Amino acid sequence: MKIEWASDFWAAHRGGVTASAAKKELDRIHRKHGHLKAQVIVDESKSGRRVLHPMFEWDNEVAGNAYRKYQARQIPLSIRVVSASGGRPRRPFIRINVKDGGSTYEPRDRVLSSDDLRRQALLTCLGYLKGLRDRYADIAELSSVFTEIDKAAKRLGQ
Repeated sequence: MKIEWASDFWAAHRGGVTASAAKKELDRIHRKHGHLKAQVIVDESKSGRRVLHPMFEWDNEVAGNAYRKYQARQIPLSIRVVSASGGRPRRPFIRINVKDGGSTYEPRDRVLSSDDLRRQALLTCLGYLKGLRDRYADIAELSSVFTEIDKAAKRLGQ
């Protein structure tokens, strides 16, 4: 069995830790605590001798700014517009992955009225759906959903 990182994101953030070593350490933490909550992983990784230590940003100034960017990303994702006639609340901004590897938040009306932005939004959404498929591929009850995701990807040339 081969153990590898799921995405290129970790190429820049894994601090030289192999996926196999990370999995082994996570297994150890799980055996010790009975779960893998985020705070437990951080606490277990604080010591410089721990396998996962180099995967974290320990400079609080840098980490603080990174967390503020995380918070900033949550703001446009947390707003909902509820129509006066009822109906399902809608997000006024849509997250779109951009070519530089980051993302931006565009007004929903702008995305829906622009062929280019609409396609970018579809590709971003498809990426999320593929991620869900990859995480839950072993759950047979979802196989028809995954089939539809694959059909949509094919239609979009992905």
